[in-house]
Amino acid sequence: MIAGPEAIKRGKSLSRSKTYFHEKDMKTDNTNKVVYREALIAAVCGALVAICFLVTTPPFWLAEEPAIAAHLALGHGFLSPLVSTANAIPTAMSPPLYSFLMAGVYKIFGVATTASLNIMLGLNVVSAALVAAGVYVLAVGCFNIQSARLAVALFVLNPVLGRTVTVLWHTYLVLALLIWILIWCRGMNVSRTASPAGMATLGVTLGIMALGSPTVVLAYPLLVILAIGKTTWGRWIGLSSVCFVAFCIVLTPWTIRNYKVFGRFFFLRDNLPLEFMIGNQPGASGAHTLQNHPSTDPVERAKLLGMGENRYFDDCWKRFAARYKAEPLTYWRVTLRRGLILFVDPYENKRFGALRMLIDGIYAVLGFAGIWTAWRARRTHIWLFGILALCSFPYIFTEVNPSYTLPLRIALLIYGGSALAAWTGNFARQACRSGIDSLEQGRGISAMDEGVN
Repeated sequence: MIAGPEAIKRGKSLSRSKTYFHEKDMKTDNTNKVVYREALIAAVCGALVAICFLVTTPPFWLAEEPAIAAHLALGHGFLSPLVSTANAIPTAMSPPLYSFLMAGVYKIFGVATTASLNIMLGLNVVSAALVAAGVYVLAVGCFNIQSARLAVALFVLNPVLGRTVTVLWHTYLVLALLIWILIWCRGMNVSRTASPAGMATLGVTLGIMALGSPTVVLAYPLLVILAIGKTTWGRWIGLSSVCFVAFCIVLTPWTIRNYKVFGRFFFLRDNLPLEFMIGNQPGASGAHTLQNHPSTDPVERAKLLGMGENRYFDDCWKRFAARYKAEPLTYWRVTLRRGLILFVDPYENKRFGALRMLIDGIYAVLGFAGIWTAWRARRTHIWLFGILALCSFPYIFTEVNPSYTLPLRIALLIYGGSALAAWTGNFARQACRSGIDSLEQGRGISAMDEGVN
């Protein structure tokens, strides 16, 4: 039976889909099995490391999302985390995804009970496993198996990535979503399977992730470009429009809710002025601080609850603008320092601060060495750093919490794994070459001895 045009197209699509991973490593189906097996092993390693941190470190409850989840579970509504009673003011300080998810757990297992706490921490463990597996898959796809193994090792050994698992916050859930959406987009690019249905699904997924963390939206244009790949302008505009419309549909209900409650349009949350004010107050170092934050300062809390979020955040803008006008150079000096903190956190007033700074520095050096190597080799995988770095970039203007830098750290360890793989490969080749040269020289000397004899 002769295959028709449609069958031939399907065959080409299948053959392209097999090239998601690096061509040098995908020579046999047996190698595919190795990759899938090792991705599962990476997931198990990520989960075990997360469990170790949970066993040895008490969980850290951030005031915002768990408190809002409690309001939702008790039927109060999406209210301020600063007050636990039903008469709290409405809020948009936090994105809604994690709070609603946690509220569902609270509804079933009780508000802030041991069972609900363990379930939410278990979600962090599952997310860490997905992140570890995603790191492996991305590294295999962009570089090779050896790079992927080393990238997972760097992930497992990174104390910040492990410590963050103990925080009841949206960080790890959104990070896992981001990495697997990135893998999905690259898969569509390699197999050239971007379609209206696929792009609509991508738009919905991106909208859900934005409801978890609005800052990742900066990377969305690059994700869409990656997913569609090279095509005609007409098809590119059509597919990207489908994705954008689906994305907007997902965000519409929350946007309408915020407009009804606050009488304003804003993107998902309204606390950006507070972040600018807190991160640039007198004496600010650029690192994350809760000084003068309403969650810890009674005076600021009273002002927020008395004025409401609209007026209070307007006042925060005015305070930031006045300080910037008085000392613009100070703002940009601290902003430059925040740019450095993205890579090497000072860990002020924390145990083992110097050691953790050293580890951050090593990861940064390895990551930039890998980026430089990829750039010199003219690899197209440099986009990986751009997408993940954009998710952490906005914080250089406000304040930098180690949790905010996780996407950037993932990029650095993937490129760091590629750099280590290149260096170990070169060392092994040089060692083999030296051994061969020594063996040949030995044979030459033996031949000369036999000639003399």
